[in-house]
Formats: sequence, C-alpha cells, structure tokens
Amino acid sequence: MAPKRQPKMPPIVRIALVLAIVVLLASWILMAGNVSMHMSKRPATMALMEALNTAAVNYVTDNGPLPKNLDNHTLCADLSGADSGKVYMSFKTSQMNDKGELIDPWGTPLQVSVAANGTLQLRSAADDKVFNTQDDITSQ
Repeated sequence: MAPKRQPKMPPIVRIALVLAIVVLLASWILMAGNVSMHMSKRPATMALMEALNTAAVNYVTDNGPLPKNLDNHTLCADLSGADSGKVYMSFKTSQMNDKGELIDPWGTPLQVSVAANGTLQLRSAADDKVFNTQDDITSQ
C-alpha cells in the first residue's frame, strides 16, 4: 500500500512560515545580545576600578597621600596629570560626563573616597543607578 500524499502547502503560506521563523530567530539573537551586553558591564566596571586603584597607587608613590576630601572630578584630574604633569591614567570621552566625572557603564558617576588607611575607595551604583543597594559594585 502506497503512503498517503500530504497536500502541498501554498507558496504564500510557506513564505509566511519562513518569515515567521526568521523573525523569531532574529529577536532571540538580539535579546541574547542585550543580555550579554548587560552582563558585561559588571566585569568592565570591576576592571575600571582595578585600573583606577593601580593608577592611584602609582600616583601616591610619586606624589604622597591622596587628599582625604578627594572627589571624582579631582581624582580624574590628578590621574590624568593635571597637577603633576605625569599621566597615570587616560580616560575616554565615553567614560566621562559633562562635569568631568568618571562614570560607570550605566552612566552614573562613581563615588570616590579615601579610606582611613589612605587607600582609594570606589563605588558604582550599577544597574539600578541607586547607591547603597545590593547591586552596587565596590573596590576593595
């Protein structure tokens, strides 16, 4: 006995089906890309903080202790050589806001302070853009 033949699908239905599959795959790929871009902001922030701490150690070695009232703008100026003439760290325009402050990948200025032992302390508000919440990223 011969197998039953399936009725042929009209060409317009096949085209619509292929387009639907392509749209679903494209949206899935875009969504996966957005998730990975979001997830990569945390490691980028931690790497930035590590680089800032290293630059600050080098600055302290050459110029003495960081001022106790250090702020974001002053840190950027000091590390980029505004006072000493020696560049300890360069910053991209995309890393700065219009006030000359260093910002995290979410666009929030980093909080900058000096610990009692003289080390640089940094805090990013991270994804929620609110400081002192569970998702904050801090340098230690």
